[in-house]
Amino acid sequence: MLNKLLRHEWKETWKIPALIAAVTLALSAACALYFYFAKSPAPEVELNVGNLVLFTGYLLFVCSIAMILSVYLAIRFYKNLYTDEGYLMHTLPVKPWMLIFSKTVVAAAWLWISNLLLLCLLMPVAVLAIPKLAYFEPGELSLVYQVFTAALGGGIPEILFYLFPCLIVNCVFSALTYYASISLGQLFARHKVLASILCYLGISSLISTVTSFFFLPGMTSVIITRADEAEQFFSLVMPSFMRSVYISSFFSEILLSAVLFFLSEYIMRKCLNLD
Repeated sequence: MLNKLLRHEWKETWKIPALIAAVTLALSAACALYFYFAKSPAPEVELNVGNLVLFTGYLLFVCSIAMILSVYLAIRFYKNLYTDEGYLMHTLPVKPWMLIFSKTVVAAAWLWISNLLLLCLLMPVAVLAIPKLAYFEPGELSLVYQVFTAALGGGIPEILFYLFPCLIVNCVFSALTYYASISLGQLFARHKVLASILCYLGISSLISTVTSFFFLPGMTSVIITRADEAEQFFSLVMPSFMRSVYISSFFSEILLSAVLFFLSEYIMRKCLNLD
């Protein structure tokens, strides 16, 4: 029965993610072509404001498209399990954990595909766009790319090694955060949607506050006094710090995902309150 739930969920959710992916791909291709054929700024140009506005608008629009997918998956979970459709879903010969599990797997898969596509599109567009935003000396441009790769955790092989598994876990964690927030919101007698949104903000704020205590001390201890130290920071310190962030996030999100999953399952099993 779990296999049937997974197949049904996948077939019912593919249209919106496919549309979002198509729009993202088309927009990224258009921006990449523009920046590829755009003229490089002359040495006297400090900043090409038009190209900067275009690149910033592209980033904001693409990120907003990705957010639409998250909102769609959250609304689908709410409508399927906590509105009129829930009366049918909860009469199926399956346990609550199967319903949550099937939706989590499919939602995490779509989020992972979306984020992976976004990453694969953003990086080449950024590589083409950055030299067209302002005039860079060859050494300055290499430093910009070094800072960019350091912020992701090092070279391309290292980024792929650490980022891919962390991205999978993060997508599962994100989906379960939505589901746990919606489940908690159903415990309220009135304004359940608003309560779910507030629960999501509360859970996200709590997790962000707690994790900052683990990550910030490592950065506050770094002091740069000379330019050569800054180069060493971006080549050695920053990648090492990002690797520790990946590893810490990986295991902490696995633990938190388990907590959120069992919380959602317990509410659905013991405190089901349909609209």
